[in-house]
Amino acid sequence: METVKQQLYQPDSFARSGGLWPLKAGQTWGEAHYQVGPRVIDYYNLHFVMDGQVELHYSNQHIVLEKGDVFAMFPGIVYRYLRSKNATNLQMAWVSFDGPQAGELMQQCGFTAGTSYGRQVMNAELEYVLRQIQTHPSYDARRQVELISLLYRLFSLMIRTNPSIKPVGQDVWLSSSIAYMHTHYMERISVQDVANYASVHRGYFSKVFAERTGLSPVKYLQKLRMEKATELLRAGVLTIEEVALTLGYLDSYSFTHAFSKYYGMPPGQWRTAVSSNASGQSPDPTKTE
Repeated sequence: METVKQQLYQPDSFARSGGLWPLKAGQTWGEAHYQVGPRVIDYYNLHFVMDGQVELHYSNQHIVLEKGDVFAMFPGIVYRYLRSKNATNLQMAWVSFDGPQAGELMQQCGFTAGTSYGRQVMNAELEYVLRQIQTHPSYDARRQVELISLLYRLFSLMIRTNPSIKPVGQDVWLSSSIAYMHTHYMERISVQDVANYASVHRGYFSKVFAERTGLSPVKYLQKLRMEKATELLRAGVLTIEEVALTLGYLDSYSFTHAFSKYYGMPPGQWRTAVSSNASGQSPDPTKTE
């Protein structure tokens, strides 16, 4: 027998356009002879053991889980779980969800179809998030967004960093650092910022970066900013000062100095030359590489 307290959700088109959405959440108190399954679900689920013991059966495995543990359920797999014979009680909190990111998030937490459980994952913050999910206010647009954010928070608390993992290879950190530069080059980032992001010593980072790309990190950032500068200048909407501040320069003077050094002419003159060019092609200034 069991006592169940649950809340069912109907995600709308907005929720389903994202990567993760809730379907239902609740709590279960398993009495003597409590058992669920064997059964299959077509979504994802997490069961957190809040008290007592539960026996989990799946894929020819038999696992006994206790307070603080969690087990995951994947679509298309037959599961059966029941209150352990040695347990005097059983209480579980659970949440069901789906979405294109659900499987990857489960994997990042260490859950796979072959390893569907985790030991002693519960902590005070995780328990607090579960309580927030378990509350039962009206399910409106605001609550839907709140639940989605709580689901992501739930996963973030279960993704464990592993300090024993060896540093990634050059190809990985070089690629990620270039992507980082392309994303944040207008935010006044420095080479040290990028090296910190890549978790590589600045001197070594600059050496490898220059060898692999043909440009120093400083010149690569400069190249990104100058290319964006010509794009903004050609559009003719922003003033020189607005272009400068958009690109992360402190003022128009420092931007004009950098632009002139890179292209051989100040930005105002460059814009005039482009405007007077009927073909719309930029002039052919000498760039300092």
